[in-house]
Amino acid sequence: MEYRNVFLTFGLIPTKVFAFENLYTFVTYMFIHSDPFHLFGNMLFLFIFGNFCEPSTGHLRFLAIYVASGMLGVFPHLLFFSTSNVPCVGASGAIFGIIGAYPVLFPLKPSGPRHAIIPPIVGIPAFVLFATLVSLYNPSIGVLIHIGGFITGLAATRIMFPQTEGLLWAFVESLAGILIPDTEEEESD
Repeated sequence: MEYRNVFLTFGLIPTKVFAFENLYTFVTYMFIHSDPFHLFGNMLFLFIFGNFCEPSTGHLRFLAIYVASGMLGVFPHLLFFSTSNVPCVGASGAIFGIIGAYPVLFPLKPSGPRHAIIPPIVGIPAFVLFATLVSLYNPSIGVLIHIGGFITGLAATRIMFPQTEGLLWAFVESLAGILIPDTEEEESD
């Protein structure tokens, strides 16, 4: 089978989805990539973030976040490009879902260069914004799939792990402590 036919058969094509054709492509599009660099980039980010998230979520929940982010993350793209015949391919929505799971699971875990430690709850959304802005210069990149996957990953992880509820507030309190240090001097007896 010619590679172009693989895209047309297993890639997610918005017009076909809205015609209720090839609905299997909600899954298959995630396993096809446009070139080796696309595959390498996705696998690199899956390796980086997956190595932290998967031990905390367990195999099945990790797989559920990954697949849900890929399948549901494509919906913003479908809504904005409903008349497109261009196939969507790649695991970027699923990968961004795992990236979205990271700040829910580890909101305060330091990351970044040695002198610029950034909590993931700030750094990851900043990364997603940066990746989105960079993607705007390349029309073949599914920016909305990245954003949809990220939001799905955040939501799915939060639903699966309700005990993370207080973590956002813990981050706000720690950030407030850094920005507004306690000025009261302790009295010595």
